[in-house]
Amino acid sequence: MYCEKCGALNADGARWCGKCGASLHKGPDVFISYSTKNKNVADVIVSNFENKGIKCWYAPRDILPGEEWVTAIRRGLEASSVLVLIYTDESNNSRQVMNEIALGFNLGKTIVPFKLTESMMSSELEYYLTRVHWLDALSKPLSKNVDQLREYVTTILNSPSELAGNVQAISNSVPAKRKKPLILGCVAAAAVLILAAVLFFALKTPNGDKLMKLGYEAYNSEYHGIEDNQKAAGYFEKAAQKGKKDAYYYLGGLDLRKYDYASAIEHYNEGIDKGSELSKVGLAAIYINGKGTPFDLVKAQALLNDASSKGCKEADFYLGYLTQNGMNGIETDGNKAISYYESAKESGDSDIEALALKSIGDIYRYGTGGVDENSDTAIEYYEKLPDINPYYTGASNYSIGGVFEAKNEMVYAADYYKEALKFYEAASEAGDGLSSNSAAVMYSRGLGTKVDNEKAAEYFRKAADAGNTEAMRNVGITYTTGKYGYTVDYEKAKEWYQKSIDAGNASAMEDMGDIYFYGQGLEKPDYNSARQWYEKSAVYGNNSAMYWLGRMYEDGYGVEVDYDIAREWYEKAVAAGSSDALNAIGVMYAKGEITENGEPDYVTATEWYKKAANAGSDIAMNNLGSVYYKGFIGTPDYNEAQKWYLKGSAEGNTDSTFNLGDMEMNGCISGTPDYEEAIKWFEKAADADENEDAIVYLGTIYENGYLGEADYETALKWYERGINAGSVYCMRSAGDLYYYAKLSSKPDYKKALEYYEMAADAGYTTAMRIIASYYMYDAKNPDYEEAIGWFKKAVDAGDHRAAYFLGSIYYHGEFTETNYNEARKLFEKAIEGETDPEILENAYFCLGIIYGDALGDTKKDVKKAIAYFEAGAATETETSAECLFCLGHIYYNSVQYAITDPNSDQIAFNYFKESAEAGYASSMLMMGDMYRDGRYVKKDYEQALSWYEQAYSSDKERAKERIKILVDMKAVPASKVSEYLND
Repeated sequence: MYCEKCGALNADGARWCGKCGASLHKGPDVFISYSTKNKNVADVIVSNFENKGIKCWYAPRDILPGEEWVTAIRRGLEASSVLVLIYTDESNNSRQVMNEIALGFNLGKTIVPFKLTESMMSSELEYYLTRVHWLDALSKPLSKNVDQLREYVTTILNSPSELAGNVQAISNSVPAKRKKPLILGCVAAAAVLILAAVLFFALKTPNGDKLMKLGYEAYNSEYHGIEDNQKAAGYFEKAAQKGKKDAYYYLGGLDLRKYDYASAIEHYNEGIDKGSELSKVGLAAIYINGKGTPFDLVKAQALLNDASSKGCKEADFYLGYLTQNGMNGIETDGNKAISYYESAKESGDSDIEALALKSIGDIYRYGTGGVDENSDTAIEYYEKLPDINPYYTGASNYSIGGVFEAKNEMVYAADYYKEALKFYEAASEAGDGLSSNSAAVMYSRGLGTKVDNEKAAEYFRKAADAGNTEAMRNVGITYTTGKYGYTVDYEKAKEWYQKSIDAGNASAMEDMGDIYFYGQGLEKPDYNSARQWYEKSAVYGNNSAMYWLGRMYEDGYGVEVDYDIAREWYEKAVAAGSSDALNAIGVMYAKGEITENGEPDYVTATEWYKKAANAGSDIAMNNLGSVYYKGFIGTPDYNEAQKWYLKGSAEGNTDSTFNLGDMEMNGCISGTPDYEEAIKWFEKAADADENEDAIVYLGTIYENGYLGEADYETALKWYERGINAGSVYCMRSAGDLYYYAKLSSKPDYKKALEYYEMAADAGYTTAMRIIASYYMYDAKNPDYEEAIGWFKKAVDAGDHRAAYFLGSIYYHGEFTETNYNEARKLFEKAIEGETDPEILENAYFCLGIIYGDALGDTKKDVKKAIAYFEAGAATETETSAECLFCLGHIYYNSVQYAITDPNSDQIAFNYFKESAEAGYASSMLMMGDMYRDGRYVKKDYEQALSWYEQAYSSDKERAKERIKILVDMKAVPASKVSEYLND
C-alpha cells in the first residue's frame, strides 16, 4: 500500500505510513457519538484528533446533502474502526446515542466511553458497555483528558490487526521453528477460550425466540408501565442482535410509548432492511398519523399492501382503518373494514387483535359505512377486549359506558365509567402517560366521578411530564381557557404547545394557529399566521387543521371567500379521516353555498350529516338532532332528535347535552315541560364544559320560578358561576337581580352597577346602554353627561343600537343641545348593523327629514331623503306609514323639492293612500285635500269628507279645520257635519 503523502510502500492492512506517519486509511478512523447538547466537547475532540492525523466522522458535519440521517450514521460507523462515546447526563438519556451504541456494538466496533459525569448509566447502555474500558475525564483539564483519549485511541487503531505488517517484519528475523508453534499455540488457546465462552453464553443466554417471547410478555403488560417497557426493550434489543428481525417493530412501538418518533422511524427502517414485514406496518402507521414525518397515505398504503400480500395480518388492521374512515380516496365501507379486522385478529398479536375488536365495535356503535347500527353487538365486541389484552380494560369500559350514555341509561353508564377510571388511574400510577391523560379527561367531564378540575389538572400535568404530547396540548389548552384552576396565560399556553410540537404533535400546531386565529393575547386576530400554522399541521396529516383551512376559505378569515377552495380542503380532511369535514360539507349544502341555485338544500345536507355522524362526528350528531328538532326536512320528529342528541352528548358534545335540556324545557319529550329533567341536562352541560347557554338557562329557570316559586339566590349562584366562566350575559343578569329589587325589598343600584360595569369592561355594550339609562332616568341625581358618555363608549365599541339612542338624543335635543350633524352620523352608523325594524324605521325617518329639510350643516339631498323614507316604509312596521306620508309630501310639493317627474301627483296620491290605509292621520287629511282640490283625481267632496272624518278620531283639530273649509266652500251642508263643528 503506497502512502499518498510521501509515496512510501507499506504492508497491506497498515493504517499508518512507516515513513511519514500519515494515515493510510481512506475513510474515517473514529466515529464520535454524542448528544447535540455536548457539541462543544465533540468539536474539541475532533479538532485534537484530526490535527494528529486521526480522521473523525461526526454529525452533522459528515452527513451528505440530502442523505437520510440513519443511512449516514450507518455509513459512518461501518467505515470507522473505533466509536468514541462522549458520556454525559445528556447522552445517557439520548435515544439517538443509544441507537448509535447498539449499532456500533452489532457491527463489532471497539467502543471507548469518554466519561464526563458520575451519573449512573441507563440499563440499556450498561448492557453494551459493561465490559469496556472507560476513560475518566472528570479530574483533569479537558485538554489533557482529550490528549489521553487520543493516545489510547491511537493504540487501539494500531493493534492488533493494524500491526500485522510490523509483526510480519519482525517474524522474518526469528527462526521459523520457534515462531510457528508459538503463533499456533496462541491461536489454539484463543480458540479454546472462545469456544468455552460461546458454550457458556449459549447455555446461559436465552435464544432469539425465547427473548422475543419474554419481550412480548413485557410489551403487553396490563398497564404498559415504565419498568415493563424497559424490560421489553432489553429483551427485544437482544433478540434483534440474535437476528430476530421483528424485534425492531416492537422496539419502534416502545419508542412510540415514549413519543420518540425519530427513534421509532429508525427502528422500523432497520427492521425493513432486515426483511421485517411487521416493521412495514409500523412505518405505515407513522405515515398515517404524521408522527415525526409528513403525513403520506400513498406511502402508507403501499407498505401495507406489500406486507399484507406477504401474509402479514397486522397490515390488515390498518387497511381496515383506512377503509373504515374513508381515507386516501377509499370509499367508506363498514363491511369491508370488518373483513380486514377479522383477518387482523388472526395475527397472533394481542395488541392488534384488541384494536381490531374495538374498531369492529365502533362500526356497529355508529353504524359506519352501510353497517346497521347495533349497540348490543358493539358492546359484545368491547367486552372481549380485556380478555385479549388487559391493557384495553380501560378502553373497554369507557366505550361501553359511552354506549349506555347514548341510550340514556345513565346508571349503567356510570358503573362502566367508574371501572374505566379505576383502570386509568392504576395505569397512570405505573407510568403510562396515555392513561394519565385519559384519567384527566374523565375528571374534566365528570365521567365515573364528579367533575374535579384539580384532579384533571393533576393528571394532565402528570401525563405531560411522562411525555404524552396530547397532555402537553391539554396543559396549553388550560392556559388558553383558564380551566381546571389555571389562570389564562397565552404565553404559557404557547410554551406548552411548542413543547408538544417539538415532541411531534401536529395537533398542537393547530392549537398554536388557534392562538392567532382568535387573537388571544393579541390586539386583533392574525389570520395569516393562523393559516401558516394550520398548513404546517396539515402537512403532518392533522385533518382538523385541514378542516379549519376549509373554514377560513368558507367564511373569509384573512382570505377571499372561496367555496371551491373551502370544499377542496374539506375533501382533503375527509381523505385524512375527518368526520367533522363530512359534516362541514353538509353545512355548505344547508347554507346553499354549493348548491346549483344557491338555495339551502337540507335534504342533501342531512345525507352528509348522517355520513359524518356514522363516522363518529359529534358535531354532525348534534346537527342531525337539530334537523329533526327544527323540522328542516319536514315535520319535527322529536324522537329522532332526542336519539341523535343523546349520541352527541355521549361523545362529549355539550351543545347536544344542552339541546336535550332545551327539549325537556319545551315539553318535546313528554308533551309537557319537565323542568327537573331539563335542569339535569343543563347541569351536565355546565359541568362538562361550562356551557354558557346551559348556565344562563339554569339561572333563568330559578329566577323565573319554573319549579314553583322564584329562587333568586340560586339564580344568582348560577349567574356567578357563569361570571367565573366569563359570561357577560350572566354579569348583566346578576346586575338585573339587584337593579329590579329581586334580592331585597328595594333596588341596590350600587351592586347592580358593579355587575353592569364588569360586563361593560368585558366589552358587553348592552351593559353600557343599561348604565347610560340608569344615569339618565333612575339615578337619584340624573347625570346626563355621564349617560351620554356611556352611550359614546357603546358606540365606540360598535353598538349600533347605542348609536340610534344617542342619535335620537341629539336629534330631539333631549338632555343636551340639538345637534343634527351628530345625529345624522349616528343614525347612519346605527342602520349599518341594526336589525330591529322599529328602530330602523325611526332612524330612516330621521335621516330622511335631515336630508330632505337640510337640517344642521347637512346639504339638502332629496334623492337621499327619498331613499331613506323608502327604506323606512319597507320595514312595514306600525310606524312605517309615517315614512310613506313623507314620500307623499315630497312628491306633492314637487316644486319645492325640485321633483321633475310629470307623475308626481299620482305618486304622491299612492303614497298618501297606502299610508292612510295603514291608519296615519296626516295622510288621511292629505287624501281629503287631493279629493277636495282635484289633484290627480276628480274633485269629490264626499270622498274628501270621508277621509277627514276618518282622521278626526286621531287628529281632531286639523280634521275639524278641513271640514269647516268644506262647509265654507258650500261643498257640504253644515247640518251634515254639525257633530264635528260643535264638538
